[in-house]
Amino acid sequence: MESLTDLQLALKETLAKEGIHVAINRLKERLPGNGPRYNDLILLTTRLREIERDQVRNLLAPEEAQRQFSRLRADLLQLIDELQESDFVPASDRRRGRQGRLLYQIPTTMQLYQETKCLVRLAFREEWLLKKLDLSDDTKIQSVRISEVMEIDLLDPNDAPAFGIRAVSSKEQFVEEEDYTEWLFYVKPLRVGRFPLLLKVTVIEQVKGQERQRDIVLEELVEVLAVISDAGAAPLKSAGCRLELGPAPNLTESGSGRRGEDPGRVVEEQKEDYTDTSSTRGQGPTWYRIVVTALAALFVIGGVSYAALPGFREAISWRYAKWQDDRKCYEQFIRAYPRSDRLPEARERLEDLQWQEVMRDTAIAPLQRFLAQYPDGEHSPEGRRLLEFQLWESAKTDSTGALLFDYLQRYPDGEHAKEAQGRLYALPSFQMPMNEGEPDSLAPIPGSVPLDTLQGSMPLSGPRFRDPRDGQIYPFVEVDGTVWMAANLNYQSSGSFCYVDDSTYCAQFGRLYTWEAAQRACPPGWNLATPADWDALIASFGGTETRQAELATFETLLWGGDSGLKLQLGGSRFATHHYWNMGDYGRYWTTGEYIYYNFDGSMGPGTGLISKHQGGAHLSEVGYSCRCVKGR
Repeated sequence: MESLTDLQLALKETLAKEGIHVAINRLKERLPGNGPRYNDLILLTTRLREIERDQVRNLLAPEEAQRQFSRLRADLLQLIDELQESDFVPASDRRRGRQGRLLYQIPTTMQLYQETKCLVRLAFREEWLLKKLDLSDDTKIQSVRISEVMEIDLLDPNDAPAFGIRAVSSKEQFVEEEDYTEWLFYVKPLRVGRFPLLLKVTVIEQVKGQERQRDIVLEELVEVLAVISDAGAAPLKSAGCRLELGPAPNLTESGSGRRGEDPGRVVEEQKEDYTDTSSTRGQGPTWYRIVVTALAALFVIGGVSYAALPGFREAISWRYAKWQDDRKCYEQFIRAYPRSDRLPEARERLEDLQWQEVMRDTAIAPLQRFLAQYPDGEHSPEGRRLLEFQLWESAKTDSTGALLFDYLQRYPDGEHAKEAQGRLYALPSFQMPMNEGEPDSLAPIPGSVPLDTLQGSMPLSGPRFRDPRDGQIYPFVEVDGTVWMAANLNYQSSGSFCYVDDSTYCAQFGRLYTWEAAQRACPPGWNLATPADWDALIASFGGTETRQAELATFETLLWGGDSGLKLQLGGSRFATHHYWNMGDYGRYWTTGEYIYYNFDGSMGPGTGLISKHQGGAHLSEVGYSCRCVKGR
């Protein structure tokens, strides 16, 4: 039998080589669950989870996180040194559970595809439950049996998944004697309708020397709506960035319904950003607006308008952008003055502001968009770590295996790759996606062979094929008998362009083609989608006859939606060789003469618009995205 000294040495070696998590788990396996040392381990585990959570949420500087990890290692080493033989002898019985209070907030109304926070708390006294908590109509409290260790889980009991559930806290936690213990979940509705959610409360006790569990299951009915109207919200007011200096030529694209703008001036009211009127951002003191307007109007000496001089215009625009310190103002400045000496500072500040927006809710889609735009940015390493964490949290709750497979393709050597492979192999109903579109060939589990990737660093899942002209790999999906490419075309040809002439954007969003180039750009055996193809596709996912249907269709077709099409808002190229609106618009050419479909996300989440446009020869040099369908 292993001596206590040998065990202590082995645990210290495990801590040094394999880390805190593994060392704690090894010691947990040896200690009885009803002993005081096991409780000490639970507390250390809770501290570890809190440090990791704060690190993921960017609440800890790297130096502070390292200091906290060091203190935690020191406390674990001290616990190992203080172990005694008696610590491994099971107590006759753990203190039996007693009555406590359960509080949970599960909103009974949620919006389609929008993550909603659900909170659960346990405590022995009700007043502890209410500490630092905002009560709502969805807050419910009831009596339950509580033991020292409890497990909370939120489950989707529906045959076809109605919710994606992401657990932020550890499901099994130690219950404090004089404080509350909290569990946090994020729930994303996947279908419109009324669906049940199950809250499972598990009491863990020692009965006659053996661990026993008792489950309490509560059901909540949730109504999922495509759009939730905020009837009680304050009036909305446009807070766009607007600074006009002098006249500008008209770059209107006929038929698009959008006003063209001169890249030589900073104007941002083409797309409005609605905010609460109580907000002070972007409003500014009246005197400043008067001064800015006066500068443009009064700097005329000897018949020369100094407001028309590029240096003057740029300086005023830059001061205005810095004063506003607003993402949209910096974006407008970058577009208007692509050769400015101030460009590095503007881009750096723009990246910081966009990172702050992403970190407000750390959802997967905004993270992906941020990393696509800033693959080598200052915040990209932290963004990639956070994205892997979020994808793994989502994959763990997926019973189909699709998200596990996607995680392995993205991270074949990731922190959770071995566990993901084990979970995937344990699913009897999971079928491997086909290799490059071959009907009799199945793809291996990632990690065993190198994988091809599509459009930069975005890995593939599902059926795919290789373009014989340049070897690029594209995924595809079938919708009502029509096979669509599930990525924007990226074949280099005459009349095709990368956004702002940067190949990085081609790798991420595909190329922008003139209408003539688009007609001959698709791979052999594939054709540019016709207007009828697009009409049928949009109708397949709900159409646009009502605003709710249009919004649901928009969210389903875009990247992150469950259609598999992964349409992107890749912007456009004007005939003047200026680029515009990446992240706000995705426009797709068709075989119809100068007919294109516009997917407008410029107003922010939950406001998508879909429209069809017929242009003329004035659009011959304009660049839009392309999607191809399999030849019939």
